[in-house]
Amino acid sequence: MVIFTLGLAVPFVVISILVWHAGVWDKFWFWTFRYAREYVSLVPLDTGWEKFKNEFPRVVGPSLWIWALAGAGLLALFADKHVPFSTRVALPLFAIFSVLTVMPGLYFRPHYFVTTLPVVALLAGNGCAAIGRYITASGLKGRWTTAPVVLGICALLWALIQQWSFFFAETPHPLRVGTLSRGNRDRPLPGSSF
Repeated sequence: MVIFTLGLAVPFVVISILVWHAGVWDKFWFWTFRYAREYVSLVPLDTGWEKFKNEFPRVVGPSLWIWALAGAGLLALFADKHVPFSTRVALPLFAIFSVLTVMPGLYFRPHYFVTTLPVVALLAGNGCAAIGRYITASGLKGRWTTAPVVLGICALLWALIQQWSFFFAETPHPLRVGTLSRGNRDRPLPGSSF
């Protein structure tokens, strides 16, 4: 426990000393603590729920089958006796904390869900593996043994096809890419203070 505590404290103390030495302690404190406190208290719970209901389908929609495999993988953690106990504890905890990273501020912007992608991938892989174990336990042979791999590939292809335009056809928005290259090096976005 001492090592974990030092792992938390030492980087914070070192950064704090460097920031203080650089003379920007006030800005550091504002952006790290004061602004964060304000940010998480701006949106009421009912508005946050509405934002979640609007954004979550947009996030999951294009990759619905990957999320479905992840759901199957989560259920399999508890239903499948072949899953080690450590995995039954670690993956759900990873899922819980990944979901919690999306929640501060209750804005639920699509890019906030990026922090859930690693656990979704692990759970989807577990879903495919669980389907494979079920097929093996059922005594099915031949083509059935490739079903988990085919399901995984189909889920990935579905997500790629659903987002084809985004990945391969759309032109990046000029404010998102290349803003600094247009000579606005002092203020990359109108109204920015940095």
